[in-house]
Amino acid sequence: MHAMGISNARIFFLFYSSKMLFWLFLLLEIIAVAKVHSQPSTQGFISIDCGSSTNYTAATGIPYVTDDPFTDDGINSQVASDYVSWSSQLTTLRSFPNATRSCYALKPVIKSKKYLLRGTFYYGNYDGQNRANTVKPLQFDLYFDANFWQTVSITDSSSYFWYEVLAVAMADSVSVCLVNTGSGTPFISVLEFRPLPDVMYPALNATQFLINNMWLNVGPPQNFTFVRYPEDPYDRIWTPWAHPPAELSEITTDASIVSSDLFQPPSIVMQSAATPSGNSTVIDFSWDSFGSGPSVNGQYVNLFFSEFMPNTTRSFNIYLNDHIWYSNCTPPYLLAIIIYSTGPNTPSEQYNWAINSSGLSNLPPILNAAEVFTAMQFNPLVTSSDDVRCGKGESHNADAINAIKGLYRVKRSWIGDPCVPQQYPWDGVNCSYGTNPARIISINLSSSALSGSISSSFAMFAAIKFLDLSYNNLTGPIPDALGALSSLQILYELNLTGNNLTGTIPSSLLQKQNLVFSHGGNPNLCPGGTSCGGEKKNHSSVAIIAIICVVSVVLLIVAIFIAWTVIKRRGSSRTTYLEQNVVQPMKENNAQESPLPIQNRVFTYKELEIVTNNFKKQLGKGGFGPVFHGYLQNNVQVAVKMLSQSSSQGMKEFHAETQNLTRIHHKNLVSLIGYCMEGDKLALVYEYMPQGTLQDHLTGKFHSEATYSWARRLNIAIGAAQGLEYLHTACNPPLIHRDVKSSNILLSESLEAKVADFGLSKSFNMDNRTHIPNASAVVGTPGYIDPEYSSSNQISEKSDVYSFGVIILELITGRPPVVRAMNSNAISLVQWVRQRLAKEDIENIVDRNLRMGHDINSIWKAVDLALRCTELDHHQRPTMARVVKELNESLELECAYSGGFTTGRSQSTDTISAAFEVEPPPFFAPGAR
Repeated sequence: MHAMGISNARIFFLFYSSKMLFWLFLLLEIIAVAKVHSQPSTQGFISIDCGSSTNYTAATGIPYVTDDPFTDDGINSQVASDYVSWSSQLTTLRSFPNATRSCYALKPVIKSKKYLLRGTFYYGNYDGQNRANTVKPLQFDLYFDANFWQTVSITDSSSYFWYEVLAVAMADSVSVCLVNTGSGTPFISVLEFRPLPDVMYPALNATQFLINNMWLNVGPPQNFTFVRYPEDPYDRIWTPWAHPPAELSEITTDASIVSSDLFQPPSIVMQSAATPSGNSTVIDFSWDSFGSGPSVNGQYVNLFFSEFMPNTTRSFNIYLNDHIWYSNCTPPYLLAIIIYSTGPNTPSEQYNWAINSSGLSNLPPILNAAEVFTAMQFNPLVTSSDDVRCGKGESHNADAINAIKGLYRVKRSWIGDPCVPQQYPWDGVNCSYGTNPARIISINLSSSALSGSISSSFAMFAAIKFLDLSYNNLTGPIPDALGALSSLQILYELNLTGNNLTGTIPSSLLQKQNLVFSHGGNPNLCPGGTSCGGEKKNHSSVAIIAIICVVSVVLLIVAIFIAWTVIKRRGSSRTTYLEQNVVQPMKENNAQESPLPIQNRVFTYKELEIVTNNFKKQLGKGGFGPVFHGYLQNNVQVAVKMLSQSSSQGMKEFHAETQNLTRIHHKNLVSLIGYCMEGDKLALVYEYMPQGTLQDHLTGKFHSEATYSWARRLNIAIGAAQGLEYLHTACNPPLIHRDVKSSNILLSESLEAKVADFGLSKSFNMDNRTHIPNASAVVGTPGYIDPEYSSSNQISEKSDVYSFGVIILELITGRPPVVRAMNSNAISLVQWVRQRLAKEDIENIVDRNLRMGHDINSIWKAVDLALRCTELDHHQRPTMARVVKELNESLELECAYSGGFTTGRSQSTDTISAAFEVEPPPFFAPGAR
């Protein structure tokens, strides 16, 4: 430890002549009398009683309000009846079991002004789960704006905790966010925000905030009373020294103490002090380090002194960790002297202080009060104002993303910065973080009950790549502003499917070659260049004539093509490889099939070399062969699946997958862009799924919000189930996938699930769909294979249902389809779950990586569904249509349940409740650590 010399501490006090002191004391007496009849103003205070249903004024004189105007997330609750506190503020709370990040927006706030922010937390076993204990505390993280503030750690149901920070407001509102880290549902009881004079706390600035570790009233706790508003006009909570050293005694005065403007300790705090008793000449005390991490800059310490005895002189030295911190400190009579850090003290695991007489005086040292803060740096990363600010044409220059939220009344936790902290962006929003500021690149508001017209605010996100507004109730035309969106140069997915849009599609959207534009399910939406509405009716005869002409031309072209084909076949004695494998009919099981339709783009092998940069980046490898990443000329990303020479699949499977993919289209099935058939070079070109496979997320290869939330996992399951349901019921003939597994469920940028890999798909009869007898060799992946199919060599669509049941269990447990048991024997995940449920509670099988609360009834329903899907008798398994229905019911339960440095200080309510006639929160004093 380096010595902390006099340069790291300063002294501040007032000096007056004796005549000036006379007038000063007279003025103080007048002020003291006036204070009896008045108290400081609460102007600028924001005081929120979280979970309360009414506004009221507390005994302190501070008005408290409900939290409804400040947040749109969470559930109001009350503490258990046997934990009801003496304080009305601690009988209610708001919990946040659904979202990963839930926020409060505090306003009005004055930008660049200094504030004190305090959050109070009283668990009180409100959920009946007795979650708080010292062995496994209930924990979650606290942020203000984009800055990590504290980890809240609740270790006792009957104690309450509060955390404080001093910060500069960087905008006209401040967000306070609670983040679920997987160790318990976040909640909050009271949230308080207090303005501070700009001159106070000079270490606090726009690049550094101060986490309060203690405001310590050093006088021994005769009455164990706290000091806060109105005695402290800034509502700091000064706690008594809970366990002072035994060799200290208390001295007091009734006279008022004059203080400085820099820190302004309350006079009542300065009117008591501790001094050594007996023959001792030293005050010793210590505290442990508060907080750790790269953003922690060390502690700032302020020590307060004042002399109570006239015509006397004390002089003492202050030591920190055996090094002189300040020498020859001499407190003046009835004036506050503050020795304070001008820079952070050198970080240490423990701070050992000694105040020792300097030998220049016969009087022992004294100490009136202390403040300790941990300094941390502001997070400079924010979302780009170009992304979230509207242009000059927009009224009030409002935030675009907030304008969208307000217009559509989006029922999501959309408060605070949309992109920051990086690991907790808004639900449905994805961002890029390559530069500062961050940029919004994806907005997914699918199935969000949006109504009204499409807001022109969507055109303000200049870096957006994905915009999904599908399956809402949007009406009116597609705005021209959206068609002229500058980001269309990089936007490659716009989904307006399933709304009630009308009018003509802007030609700018239809002409973009790199844009995947989906707009089906809008019956009154017309393509560009056509007529809509009444004009269409007036010209119906013209349309009929046009249709007749088109049909005639098509028939003529078909006739010419047939004649040309017959002549060519008769005149040619040689056939090429391509004609043998594409034009000639394929045969399988002696059943003749129709030729392969050529409906998608045909690539040459040379083109694929260019697309994949000579097959530079391999994404993975399956039974068909390796899969490579590539770019088309329009910068659309693709996945190129090449047929390996050693592949267990071959020409027949290649035909099967190509034929299947060219005739099926569904939002939850991976789309085929094209293929290559050049000699022995066979390849399929798919749309690229940037979020990889579901297996990637469950095994930790990808770290994203996809696996944090039970609701999000259910959404992924529903999407994949809808894709399989389409294969089983909407295809003609229907298809069995035969290799359903988590690695064949791919995720788009917006985490939409799509089923992939149809190389093994097989048709089955609509009229007798129970089984397909005499199927070829058993195919599939261990752990997912239907045992009935494996033993009988007979497959049905219920084999896909079995495999999907295994996937549901993967989503619930986070475990692979084959589990290594305690005896090192491998068993199926189905067996593992059944064995665990027979002797353990269901919570013991739930994946610990779920970072949010979840409704146990929703989990139970999903487990029950998965176990019925994996019944040995296929007759007892549900259809995929039934699976989709029950997964949606499970999601409804989850949504209903949700309602749409660990340095906390605590004190038992039983210990201190009798000591208060007002309602201050408690404090965990340094000596109690």
